[in-house]
Amino acid sequence: MNNFSIGGTEKFLYNLIKNFDRDKFQISIASTWGSGPLEKDFQELGLPIYFAGPRGTLSNIFAKIFSVFGTTFRLVIFLKKNKPDIVITSLYQSDILGIFSAWLVGVKKRIFIQHDVKRLNFFVRIIKRIFAVNLATKIIANSNTTKDFLISFFRAPESKISVIYNGVDSENMKRGAKKAAEKNIVFGIIGRLEPVKGHICFLEAMKILKKEGFEPQALLVGDGELREQLKEFTKKNGLENIQFTGMAGDVPAQLKLIDVLVVPSLSEGFGLVALEGLFSEKVVVASALPAIKEFIQHNDNGFLFEPGNAKELALILKALITDYNFLLSAQARIKKWLETTGQRFNIANVALCYEEIFS
Repeated sequence: MNNFSIGGTEKFLYNLIKNFDRDKFQISIASTWGSGPLEKDFQELGLPIYFAGPRGTLSNIFAKIFSVFGTTFRLVIFLKKNKPDIVITSLYQSDILGIFSAWLVGVKKRIFIQHDVKRLNFFVRIIKRIFAVNLATKIIANSNTTKDFLISFFRAPESKISVIYNGVDSENMKRGAKKAAEKNIVFGIIGRLEPVKGHICFLEAMKILKKEGFEPQALLVGDGELREQLKEFTKKNGLENIQFTGMAGDVPAQLKLIDVLVVPSLSEGFGLVALEGLFSEKVVVASALPAIKEFIQHNDNGFLFEPGNAKELALILKALITDYNFLLSAQARIKKWLETTGQRFNIANVALCYEEIFS
């Protein structure tokens, strides 16, 4: 994996590894691009962790290029020493270096997990296609949307791809559940403060609600490049009811503070935070992206709106804060979904699907 940053991919990998059968698999973890806040969590799994790449920030492009060769060399040595039967990688840096290194030393099963639908620049796209897509023996896509992206963007052979949806630790996510109070409904967004996450659409919707006389409380959980710009927007428009809480460490604890989770993303390969919201029995209002529509149906186990459409989002949010029974009925439908369809997204069941691929 790349590193131990706090992100959807890293959290998913942590839960996935945690649920693998230790009687069947001996697991080691290799980082290709440093450490991060989640390193301690991974250490608590009791598995060996090897740092093949640089642990600090590289100052210039030449240092980065040099580190690629150094990381590849150290990965090759690591793999020769450990002689794994299977190598699994995640995120494009590790996909390229990990799959190529595994191919060099003759690892029989070389698998990468595609988590997103991010359109890489032309150079990186070609490199990943040559050294990861072509050399992998199997590719796991976390949704049908991601599978279609792999085929169209990377020209990956469909025969190589298996779709296994992301999953969450259902028992852990229950810590975020609570019954919504009839008054003072709290909205929340959990995610990086970056353009692709669509925070500005949510703030525009809150601006619309303010003009209509509604000022619900909202929490923006996370950090990123747009922090100051978003704070300036709230200040300029008098949105004093919006609080920036900083980076999300304990997601269930953050979810417990809110009643309605808003996911206004402009692009997603899966949308893990929306799934986490559902497993915390939150009403989820999300962009109608193809990946999210694979597990959320409008007016069933959540609500969907056109990506970037602040007016449509505002209408849904207004209905939730003005009609308490409407909100309660939405929560009841989510509980029904969890009892039936939702169990396929339990990380324990997802881990079993991965184990079948490994066999």
